[in-house]
Amino acid sequence: MENLPETVLRCPAPRPMARIRLICVPHAGAGASIYQKWSSQLPETIELLALQLPGREERLVENPFTSWQPMHESVCRALDRLPPGPVAFFGHSLGAMIALEAARYVSTGGRRLKHVFVSGRHWPGDSVEEGIDISQLTDNKMLTLFTARYGTQGAAMENPEVREMVLPVLRADFSLLMSCPEMRAEPLPCPVTVFSGSEDPGTADKDLSLWQAETRAAFSHHVIPGGHLFHMERPEEVLQHIRSHLEKT
Repeated sequence: MENLPETVLRCPAPRPMARIRLICVPHAGAGASIYQKWSSQLPETIELLALQLPGREERLVENPFTSWQPMHESVCRALDRLPPGPVAFFGHSLGAMIALEAARYVSTGGRRLKHVFVSGRHWPGDSVEEGIDISQLTDNKMLTLFTARYGTQGAAMENPEVREMVLPVLRADFSLLMSCPEMRAEPLPCPVTVFSGSEDPGTADKDLSLWQAETRAAFSHHVIPGGHLFHMERPEEVLQHIRSHLEKT
């Protein structure tokens, strides 16, 4: 693990007296800044930290991960640097997969795991991702693929400047997702909550109740109006549920 690129945790509003840390993981192509404003909508008892992988935002010049295992080891190393105390996770789409694996790591390391929130993603045991060789796709075909799977995700890159900046990271993140191993593990000891968008093409035909297999505690599912990026379009609704669940723990 010595030569791995560093994964860092950004904290937009430090709260030393908080009783729980909520670790948020962005979706493919995105960085920690998408959670910048979430802290102001959370109580003082919750400190938000956002995962920042290499290759995005202020780390744009760094090479992004394209393989799952090095990414996972780097994320675990970042989690090991956290001060003691309970944690919860929120992850959207690709971030949901990363959050699930991070939660499994935390739960086996002795730290108290309070809750896992997965968003915009079907249960990983439901089906195998379509085996597409991303390296062989042109930029236009990549955009077509993302638009078909995620709706607004591809359409957001109509702007040439945005496209030039984001597409390489999206390509790397898609390769990262394709390299994700089959995730089989003991159910988590904490509650699991699933969020989905009412118009999200990525989860529309999936049985999201299958996520219940990941917990031996409580399970819940909330449908939020919107497409794949509903957590950015209606964050107040997502955060209302997060606050409610964490206040019960």
